[in-house]
Amino acid sequence: MEFRETTSRVVSGYGKFGRSRPKPPRFSVRERSRRYKVHLWISSGVTLDHHGAVPRPARVKQSRPCNGADEENYTRYMNSRAAIYVTYAQRSLLIFVLVCISIWPGLVLKRDEGGFSNYGIHIKTAVVYTFAYVVCALFTFMAARAVPRTSATLATLARILNAYGVLLLLILFSTYGYSLNTALKDIHAVISLLAMVFDPAVCVWLVVRMRRTHWDRFFFCLEFLGLVIGVIDFLKVAHVLFASEATLAFAFGFLIVRGVHSLTTAPSSVPT
Repeated sequence: MEFRETTSRVVSGYGKFGRSRPKPPRFSVRERSRRYKVHLWISSGVTLDHHGAVPRPARVKQSRPCNGADEENYTRYMNSRAAIYVTYAQRSLLIFVLVCISIWPGLVLKRDEGGFSNYGIHIKTAVVYTFAYVVCALFTFMAARAVPRTSATLATLARILNAYGVLLLLILFSTYGYSLNTALKDIHAVISLLAMVFDPAVCVWLVVRMRRTHWDRFFFCLEFLGLVIGVIDFLKVAHVLFASEATLAFAFGFLIVRGVHSLTTAPSSVPT
């Protein structure tokens, strides 16, 4: 009798100790319909709200506008980041230079004036002097990275910005030891002379290619005035090294900001 009962339980899906394998649950018609809709919504890539019943479209992050005119304006805005970084670079350099002068004005503002590099060999101004070049170089490298390589002109502009950032760091690191011996002083003098030639050459390259205004022409002339003052100091006619450096740096800062903004936001820089 017990054998027959066990056999009947196994055959009907029950073992000796109860159910041997579970049967699939039975859902009502309404529940099956709801589960089928949920399956369709999931397979179609549509998300559900917090109740799990009402479908809503999934959020899709759009990187660019669909309209052609809006896309052009968006690209110009993204390209102008390079001009923003260059502006930060030149403003930071100007601020730190003014801080150095305010700490020790007699170091450069005198009749027999020296160069701005004198602030890098004294303890009370060396930190500010270092920040002046490091912050400016970092923002310049960021600007070079933000320049789009959509044309040969913009690719050259990015290389110019990278070269300018490297030149700033070379001037900084050659400053610390130029007062130790003649060899280091000559290295620093060569790098400073290279920077004095680099700035006007870049200004010529920018003015030829960018949309010019009256202020651009004025600062372009001011740049070459600083070069003439530097030649006067180099020929030992007068000790006006800081006047030459300040004039060159101020005019170059204005033109590099204007040039980067003009070239990166020009219609030719926007990909079609």
